[in-house]
Amino acid sequence: MARPMSDVRRLVVVAALGWACCAASPSDPARDDTIFFGMNVGTGVASVDQADLSGRWRGGLVYDAAFGFGLSDQWAAGLELATWQPLNLNGDPTHVHQFGVRAEYALSGPDGWIAASSVGLALGDGRATKRLGGGGLVQLGHRWALGRWVAIAVEGGVHGAVYKDGTALAPFLAVQLRFYGQRPRD
Repeated sequence: MARPMSDVRRLVVVAALGWACCAASPSDPARDDTIFFGMNVGTGVASVDQADLSGRWRGGLVYDAAFGFGLSDQWAAGLELATWQPLNLNGDPTHVHQFGVRAEYALSGPDGWIAASSVGLALGDGRATKRLGGGGLVQLGHRWALGRWVAIAVEGGVHGAVYKDGTALAPFLAVQLRFYGQRPRD
């Protein structure tokens, strides 16, 4: 059985590779003038292994917010803030946060399957200390447009972080609500 640290390192490498692939120039050079703001809320389990916490798995809430813009009909990029926290905060004030760059690919345009990843700065908030490190997030989901300005999606993924003295790994399932607008013309 692999140790949690090696699992998180693999996750960060996969997220970085996904981001690099998504950040490459899209095959369709046509400019997409959409901007978006999306919010996820869901549930997941996490194993946070730090000096002041055991690596046991516990249930929690997952929520994030993303803001970005379309690069083409299939590619989008933006910024994302993601958080996991335990369901019961009594005696367990653990939070895992990540702020990073998000890249996503819609396999069949606005409606359908989506793959996304983000890499960035991770903050682990434990019992007595805060930890700074690197993190990654990998997501796969399905999005449905509810008209021109709103979409809903179901996403599953894994959030991972590596710190100097600890790791965090949090698989999750979430529902996303996304709002669209138009970028100002040049």
